[in-house]
Amino acid sequence: MIDELKNIYDQWNKQKLKLEDFNDFIEITTPFVDMHHDYIHLFLTKENDGKFLISDDGHTVSELSILGVDVNATKKRKNFFNTTLNVFGVSYDNQTEELFVTVDDIDDYPKKQHNFIQCFSRVSDMLLTSK
Repeated sequence: MIDELKNIYDQWNKQKLKLEDFNDFIEITTPFVDMHHDYIHLFLTKENDGKFLISDDGHTVSELSILGVDVNATKKRKNFFNTTLNVFGVSYDNQTEELFVTVDDIDDYPKKQHNFIQCFSRVSDMLLTSK
């Protein structure tokens, strides 16, 4: 039964996970949904130093802002935001509002992407803190 469950999940993931090459970046459409129930899109780029970068292209913080949630508005929100990023090993660029993670070795890609999606989901939960 366990092997069957693993196989079913793997097949579902293979069917739902989409990767599209745009030369400068790869768009990753995950089987997971955001706060609007749209599939989460991530973007993978290869950096000049040979490392890879996975980014949300500013989507998460921008969407929260549009919906009235400023991640830096209060000390409590800012602490929650920064703690969440630290827990999942995700960084934030204040200029572009991008959440991103660096992948030093391509073999680490699955774990880094998984952590990134968990972080994305948890940060999106800040929507629940709006009045």
